[in-house]
Amino acid sequence: MRPTKDSGVEWLGAIPQTWSLARLQRYADFQSGGGFPEAHQGDLSQEFPFLKVDDLGKNAGHEIKSWQNTVSKSTASQLGVKILPKGTLVMAKIGAALLLGRVRQLVVPSCIDNNMIGIAPRKKLSGGYFSYFLSILDFAYFVNPGTVPSTSGSAIGGNQIPIPPKAEQDLISKYLDKETSRIDALISKKEQLIEKLTERRQALITQAVTEGLDPNVPMKDSGVEWLGEVPQGWDVKPLWSISKAFAGGTPESSNSEYWDDAEGIPWIVIGDMSDVTLVLSTSKAVSMLGRTIKRLPLGEPGNVLFAMYASVGATAILGIAATWNQAILGLKIDPLHAEEKYVFFLLKGISDVWNLLSNSNTQANLNQHSVMHLRIPLPSKSEQAEITAYLDQETSQIDTLVEKTRRAIELLKERRQALITQVVTGKIDVRGFAGGNS
Repeated sequence: MRPTKDSGVEWLGAIPQTWSLARLQRYADFQSGGGFPEAHQGDLSQEFPFLKVDDLGKNAGHEIKSWQNTVSKSTASQLGVKILPKGTLVMAKIGAALLLGRVRQLVVPSCIDNNMIGIAPRKKLSGGYFSYFLSILDFAYFVNPGTVPSTSGSAIGGNQIPIPPKAEQDLISKYLDKETSRIDALISKKEQLIEKLTERRQALITQAVTEGLDPNVPMKDSGVEWLGEVPQGWDVKPLWSISKAFAGGTPESSNSEYWDDAEGIPWIVIGDMSDVTLVLSTSKAVSMLGRTIKRLPLGEPGNVLFAMYASVGATAILGIAATWNQAILGLKIDPLHAEEKYVFFLLKGISDVWNLLSNSNTQANLNQHSVMHLRIPLPSKSEQAEITAYLDQETSQIDTLVEKTRRAIELLKERRQALITQVVTGKIDVRGFAGGNS
């Protein structure tokens, strides 16, 4: 093992004997960005990229290779905004994006907006090593207190950083480039698997609720253009014929008498429906007064919830007594004609229709009339039960595999971060790395 010494920094612990420790401001220069009026932001034909905080998230890895805006050299000069050289590291300095710790390196000279900060390493500091080191910092420790998190060059620059010999910095960068690329490739494959599983899940639902489970059953024309043929024994009816619809609303948010998160009535927003089949909890609750003032419906367990705005077509089943906002339509299913769970699957299975209907609206949303008058395929209740049982089993298997894959991705990301931390703090010695072996 290589000789080590105490860094004197609690979270760093021991560092290699040959490494030094210094405040970052001794080895890097900090430069804030500038604001460009919309009129001065050109298309992609101008000389220099003009980077915004969003560009950090849209570029994976360590480098900024794509951008959405450019500016001319004359505009930058006119407005007094500095053009940062290639190799500068950039990050958010205000807002929630700051806490994500995304640090990217410029591959070409660029301008950044005033919500970002540029950090240019000096000659004794390798840009690659420095970028990896910044990626392990918890920026929550460097933000100014207040409603909106923010930081500055002085706050970051006062942080202690371990400085390996320059040659070792370069080796660390090359080693991590190779190892993190391997991990990133695995993550990408697993993300592609989730995408395929999600597509498979949707296709299963769509086929089952529009064609049934028997591939040999005689078919007939449904009389509905988007639906095509349906099994011979199925009906095609408007949604209003098997359910009653209840629109929601939102009490005035500034009136505290309308809200009671401790003992009020659960109030559902689309976020409460996301990625769940059964809604069992909500982020907010309305008081009895709030519900009365807005004449909000009180839904029962088993009601089907359908999103008409924002996440158009999102569907869930109510698992508790609750009410909801105006973006959601609550459906009380007539038990003589339909199974609640079947209607849930049906509304999910015809997502392409909702997208088509919402895109025909200038506000990209639906309304109660268009939803309730849509003609839907409807098998007998016994066949609905068979389809529901089949989809419960098949989608459950897919959901389990998706969840396992997501967990594997999280573990890979944790492993990636742990590897970077161990290497840039000297816990893993990469001096034997020759570019091929690791």
